[in-house]
Order: sequence, then C-alpha cells, then structure tokens
Amino acid sequence: MSRLLAGLLAVIVGCPVVAQEPKENKEKPPGVVVSDPAKLAGDLDFAIQGEYLGKRDGDPLGAQVIALGEGKFEVKLFAGGLPGAGWDGKPPVAGKGVLDRNRVVVKSAGKPEETLGVLEAGAGPKNRVFTIAGKEAAVLGKVERKSPALGEKPPKGAVVLFSGPADADKWDKAVIADLSDGKFLAASGVRSKQKFQSFRLHLEYRTPWMPGQPRASSGVFLQDRYKLQVLDNFGLKSEDKEQGAICEECEITFNGDALIKKDVSAAKAIENLDLLVGGTYEQGFIRFNQTQKIAVQASSPKFRQLPADLENLFIKNGRGEMVAYSSFMKIEMKQYAPKVNMCYPPLAWQTYDIDFTAAELDSEGLKTKSAKATIKQNGVVIYDGHELKWNSPGGGNFNKYLTESGSLYLQYLGDPVVFNNIWAVVK
Repeated sequence: MSRLLAGLLAVIVGCPVVAQEPKENKEKPPGVVVSDPAKLAGDLDFAIQGEYLGKRDGDPLGAQVIALGEGKFEVKLFAGGLPGAGWDGKPPVAGKGVLDRNRVVVKSAGKPEETLGVLEAGAGPKNRVFTIAGKEAAVLGKVERKSPALGEKPPKGAVVLFSGPADADKWDKAVIADLSDGKFLAASGVRSKQKFQSFRLHLEYRTPWMPGQPRASSGVFLQDRYKLQVLDNFGLKSEDKEQGAICEECEITFNGDALIKKDVSAAKAIENLDLLVGGTYEQGFIRFNQTQKIAVQASSPKFRQLPADLENLFIKNGRGEMVAYSSFMKIEMKQYAPKVNMCYPPLAWQTYDIDFTAAELDSEGLKTKSAKATIKQNGVVIYDGHELKWNSPGGGNFNKYLTESGSLYLQYLGDPVVFNNIWAVVK
C-alpha cells in the first residue's frame, strides 16, 4: 500500500457514517398525522399546544408550548415577548409537563423539583392560560399569530401559480388536497410549468399536526436548484435544523473498511469526485465535463458538492470491477439556520416571501456571482441577501448549467404539507 493511500485510509477510518438526505416519498413511522383542522376539534393536546403571551413585572413574556404526544409537553419562556415579536434573544427558560385531566403542571427542565407554572383552561370555554405563581407571578393567555403577509394579493403583472384548483394545470402532475376548509396544492413533488431566473415569490403553506418526532417536512426549491426547508420545528432553538433552513452544502464521508473490502483506491475515488459539475449519463454511468472543478484536499473526506444520484456513479476497482460509490460513502446535507425560528405551530397558515437573484456567469461559462436570496418568514426577515453557493440534491437542476431557468419545485417527503396563494413577479 502506498504512503498516500495509507495516509488517506488513516484519516478515513473512524469517520462517522452519516445519513443520506431522505428520498422522495419516504415512509414515516406510524403516529398521529392530521392535515384537516376539523378533525382536531376535541383534541386536548392540540388545544393546549401553541403560543402564549402576557406580562411579568410589567414586561412582556412569551411562551411556546410544544406537544410531544400522549399528553406530554415542552414549554419555552421568552423574555420580552415571542420570537420575532419582542423576544430579547436570550436563551428561553425550559420546562416539561404531563397532562393530568385538564391541566399540565410544568416543572423546570433543569430543576425538576421546581414548578414553572400551570397550563389549564381560562375563563372562556376555548381559552387557555399559563399561570406562573410566586413572586414572579404572571398569567399568559393563548394567542394565535397570523403572518402580516397572509392572503396578500398578487400585484399587477405577477405570474399567478396557484390560487385554487383551477390553477392545477400550471403544474406538472398537480395533486389537490380536498380539506374541510378548502382545496389546496399538495406538496407532492410537483414542478411549475413556468420557469424563472430572478424573481420575487410569495407562497403560503401549512404543515400537519404530528406531535412528537418526526414532524412534517417538505421543501421549496428555487429554480429547481436551491432548497428552502419546510419543516415543522415549532419551538426549537435556532441552531437546530429548523423551519426555514437553507440546504446548501453536502458533506461526503468515506467508509474506510468498505473501501478496503471493495479494493478501491481512495486516491482514485477522490480524483474522480473532483469532477462534479455537468454530469451526463452514458451506458448507465455518470460522466462529468471538466469546465468546473471542486478543490479537494487529499487528506479530507469532506467535499462541497456531490453527484445528483450516487447510485449511478461508479469507479473501477483493482480487479477491474465497477463498484458503486454509494456502497462506500454517505452524504449529509448542510443546512444554514435562519436568524430566528419564525415557525408557527402546526396547522397554522404560514408565509414565505422571497426575493431571489439568479447567479451570473462570464463569457466562458464560469460563475462570477452566486445566487442570492432575501427571505421573510411570516413577515420577519430570516435571511438577508444570503449567498446560495451550491445547488441542493433533490432538485431537478442539481448539476444543470446556471444559465438555465428553473421551475418552482415543491418537494414531497411523505407528509401532507399543503400550499396556497403562490405567485411570482419576474425581475
């Protein structure tokens, strides 16, 4: 074994094998999944979960109550108000509780012997309150925030992509979800027939009720290239993979034992992966043009981008056999968390307003400017001029030239996420 290969394997062995991004139509573990709000009229867990607001010592105090399923809850207390509406940005106080008849006694997550407060019914039949006793007494009432952009009408000259079932023909194989409160576009892996370069986009979406984990997931691909996550992570902290996260990079990890068993040269595998952009299929294998290369350090198993379909990428081993890359390496998405988690509770309508500027290339086809996006979620800026440097796996234009226009793609990951009021203004 050469010194280079021995050094490479020394680095590769022991790297964690990371999970590949969920594929389309991924099956979910059995559990509660409700996409129609009418079916939750008598559900006490659903009635308790949500956002609460009040004052403590004259200062605003917000709370998010997250249902974990089977009568279990997490509670986060936000000084100054709710995220995006007064919260001072300091870590929230966390608590946990279990439903007992019609109330939840919330204990401190750090000191289980201490009681933070009690969740119970308020004065009205539909009201809920979170009462904090002691010297820091406060009563927080349940609130239902609505995005200031909800229901926004398209301006003159806008391209209306979905305003109701009559617009289904504007999408490739659209699926309409017929629910008690309307008919909406389902996140079923559909693409808009119209393609775009730079544009402003407005869309509204709703995630289903799925208490506990995993929660609902989908994605909005801009230009069928850049993924904006749709994930019900109501109540999670900003550094977690959360609602509104942008998927930009992939981390590839080699399995050193698998390389040895399959008689594959790590150096040759890295050399092949240096050619990643502009893949074309020929006789069942991917070929790459060499107009762009990704810089790779021979001692590192991490790369910035990857082929759109690892199952169709092969390398010849020392015995002359063609071995699939997917048999000895795994990929993990890198997500960039937004400034603040503006995710509302499940079954609340939410909005994205996106100002997208396409990438620019020079006369030789080399990228001179990355794509950029400013994104508002529920009326609050969560990305401000963020550079989108890499295409996201899962979109149809993962390895396509940047000069091509792209569709709006609504990803399906097995959950009944729905969309409404989608329109774009071409820039």
